[in-house]
Amino acid sequence: MISLKKLDEVYLVIAADLLDVNFKDDLKQLENIETYFSAFSENFQHTYAFKSGQWDGMTRFLRFVQYGSYIFPTGLLNQLIQYCDVNNISVDIQFKIDDIYSNKVIDWKIFDNQLNLPEHFEKRSYQLEYVEEIFKTGRGCIISPTGSGKSAIIHMIIQNLMINEFKNDEKIILIVPTIDLISQMYDEFVEYGFEDIDDYVYLLSGGIPKVFNKQITISTWQSLQHMPPETFSIFSCLIVDECHGVSSTAEKLSYISHNCINAKYRIGTTGTTPEKKLDEMTMVSYLGPLIKKISTAELIEQGYLSTLSIKTTILHWKKKGGFDIGGFQDEYKAIVENENRRNQILELCKQLTIRNNKQTILVLGKRTDYLQQLSEDLKTLIGEDSVRLVTGKHVKKKADRRDIYNEMRSDGGIIFATEKLAGTGLNIKNISTVILATPLKSKVTVLQAIGRGVRKTDKSTHLNVFDFVDRIPIAGPKKRINSSYKWVDSKENIYINECFTNKFYILNLPSV
Repeated sequence: MISLKKLDEVYLVIAADLLDVNFKDDLKQLENIETYFSAFSENFQHTYAFKSGQWDGMTRFLRFVQYGSYIFPTGLLNQLIQYCDVNNISVDIQFKIDDIYSNKVIDWKIFDNQLNLPEHFEKRSYQLEYVEEIFKTGRGCIISPTGSGKSAIIHMIIQNLMINEFKNDEKIILIVPTIDLISQMYDEFVEYGFEDIDDYVYLLSGGIPKVFNKQITISTWQSLQHMPPETFSIFSCLIVDECHGVSSTAEKLSYISHNCINAKYRIGTTGTTPEKKLDEMTMVSYLGPLIKKISTAELIEQGYLSTLSIKTTILHWKKKGGFDIGGFQDEYKAIVENENRRNQILELCKQLTIRNNKQTILVLGKRTDYLQQLSEDLKTLIGEDSVRLVTGKHVKKKADRRDIYNEMRSDGGIIFATEKLAGTGLNIKNISTVILATPLKSKVTVLQAIGRGVRKTDKSTHLNVFDFVDRIPIAGPKKRINSSYKWVDSKENIYINECFTNKFYILNLPSV
């Protein structure tokens, strides 16, 4: 029989009974558990360790401590128990489940009076279900679409912790993905009626002293990444907004989560789950099980979000004998340098501007130089007043970006922005059109980009998404098609799974 002990709020200790005559059976079971809770790391095949035979490319969640003893992430406890049940593995759990899960029940009649929400605020049933679920477990990754009111859910969780659960010296760390979202989260808390907010909330970003003398700290992970491990032991609650970032691709965010050893409440919120098994397991391991109560399609059906249409526009490149393109970097360079392709996007932006007065058009891409060229070319067509370029390179100050977003909310116009900066959490409520100007593949990136425009307002009740896809014949003896065109089927599956309407359009793109 293997034993299971609680080490702290992050890890459990799982061990074989070395005094048992059958301890070798326990060791074999631990090997099986190690294999099950493992996944290939991203791009492992390109690493020196893999190529030299020093590493098999796997990330393992069962970590060796000493012979017969391992540590294991607490967030995966449910999956571990389920695995052991299915495989008839006997487990001696040497702690009370209440030590892991809070099992709190919210009395909404009392809590409603404590919340002090403004009269116009509508508590939606699924939001209350999320809050209740979090206090039953104390842990979990809330999967709720963009526009569903995740910040309202976070606000209600924080208020219940402060009023009913925590002592005055117990602290909360709320981590957001970008510096712009620090002030946006603060503003939304104010809208929800957070009284005397400056007495309780500290906004931590670059250039500001790293002090934690208030009950709540809102910060990006970048501002915390170089803090020593013991810094995070003061927090009793860890909340990670857009928690799909707690993955193998964001080691510093995992570092922070790992070192919040006293955070019994561990909560994540995101609109999308990662595609890769490793990323999802990492997210769950630090924060807890997935919790999903509502989908984008259901929110549209219930009238909370704008209706939505995807217009996948295939740009069919034409050239006898094909194009001389090597790897993906060559392909991407050809795409952003193609003048005819650029003109198609500019003409679309021009026509949409004429038709959609006072509404906002969001053009997302990866490369700042390409977005800059698009914005400058469009200014020559329609004038400068309604065109804005928002990248970390061109608009470095958070306050300046905030002014642009506020201007767009009232006056509309076209924003050219990087998907990294504006594709997550940006809240401009009158976006009528999203244009994906460069190839995007990742499920998370695609859905986050689309999510920028689904918030329903008096100005905007329907969102059009133009997804530009390039079909490029490659020169050579074999008839080959470019890499990004091969993403069409996987993106179509994303749209189908989300119940989005997707229509295909084909435009012939002559060679420049």
